[in-house]
Amino acid sequence: MKTKRISFKKIGDYLFTTIVTAAIISSVFIAIPRADKALGLGDYNLVTKDSQYWKKTYTLEIQLPENDKDQKTLKIEQTKNILQRRLDRFGVEVVKIQNGSKPRTQDAGTETTESENIIKEYIQITVQTTKDQNAVEALIYNRNYIRIVVPKDDIDFNDPDNPLATYDINNYEKTEFTRHDFRTIYIKELDTTSGGRAYFAIYKSWPHTASSFKKFLSNYAGRTIGIASDGFVTQYTVPIEFDQSYIESLERSNNRSSTSPEFAPAVSQDAESAKVADILYNSGVIPEPYSVANIEDSTPYIYQVDYEQVAIALIAGTVAILIFSAARKEQKKEENIRLALTVVALFTLWISTLKLAGIPTDLFIIIIEGFVLLSLIKVNLHSDDIRLSFSAAALFGIIYLLSSGYTRILSKDLIFLTLGAWIITTVIGQYFTKMKDIILK
Repeated sequence: MKTKRISFKKIGDYLFTTIVTAAIISSVFIAIPRADKALGLGDYNLVTKDSQYWKKTYTLEIQLPENDKDQKTLKIEQTKNILQRRLDRFGVEVVKIQNGSKPRTQDAGTETTESENIIKEYIQITVQTTKDQNAVEALIYNRNYIRIVVPKDDIDFNDPDNPLATYDINNYEKTEFTRHDFRTIYIKELDTTSGGRAYFAIYKSWPHTASSFKKFLSNYAGRTIGIASDGFVTQYTVPIEFDQSYIESLERSNNRSSTSPEFAPAVSQDAESAKVADILYNSGVIPEPYSVANIEDSTPYIYQVDYEQVAIALIAGTVAILIFSAARKEQKKEENIRLALTVVALFTLWISTLKLAGIPTDLFIIIIEGFVLLSLIKVNLHSDDIRLSFSAAALFGIIYLLSSGYTRILSKDLIFLTLGAWIITTVIGQYFTKMKDIILK
């Protein structure tokens, strides 16, 4: 009596096709508008950014020394470029910065005292974004000019009648060290002495200032100094490890630490605040002080796209491809069916992921990405060379690094979607081959 040998390959093929079929069908019903709710799969709405947008125009008053008339244009352009860089790095979708004029009405709190030695110039910044308003305004409002200061000897910082004494810059003497003396200020999350975690600003000196700054820290080791920014001072106790005599004593006892101490004041325990601080520290030094002279609210302009109509158009197009394929030659028929299956699988899985994860998105960006992905799918169907997909992803990566606003958002999405398109194209190719074998047998 002969026994049939179990074909694990066939079992694997059946299992593979079943899983892929179930995934495609499920994602189709989740992606199609209202179909998920009608079939009792839950209510998965596509979250759009439309209601999250806000728009404001800020007028900044820049105070320039009168003896710097020749440098006026240069300093204004430097200020505009640094503010643009800050907002771009934070991911603000729409930024427009231009020269402005004195507002007709200024808030009493923002007016500055007229002076014969000061020239006042104005720039306007218009932003439209979904980013946190407090974070965006922190990037606009703060010049963030860093200077190391030391406490004055005659100030009592423990006076209960003056609790704000530690923050007042008038209670400190200036030192020679400013933001210009540090090549970068690196933000890093580290352990705290209390056992928690926080973000610290690690100051890295330029080679020509490292020695003098190290000597300064040695003189103040174990004592309190201040870090001044925009008239506000944050106190910092210099670690005893900076003391040269302390270092020499460790060397004599052969107990010196293998790592050098870092000048690293705490910044924040919040990742978003740390990101803002990183951008403020490392986007350039604004040359002159400024203030916010006026703020105007505006209604954001939003690209209106009907998601339901787009989904219906995609479904209709896929059905048309399948009908058209029935009348074509066998080779073209298979190619078109593979194309239709790949498009359906990729787009529905993509939309389903956005719905299930609740990721806010711009519908017009989805449509643009859809056209790009359709082209990539057709390329992948004619070539199995993964280098094409990696090259496309690398290109989008370069665009991401060099761009801002919506272009940056689009290119970031396409980096992942390009690789996803190659994976889906490969899987659907295997799926189509196995399904054809199963049906024909």
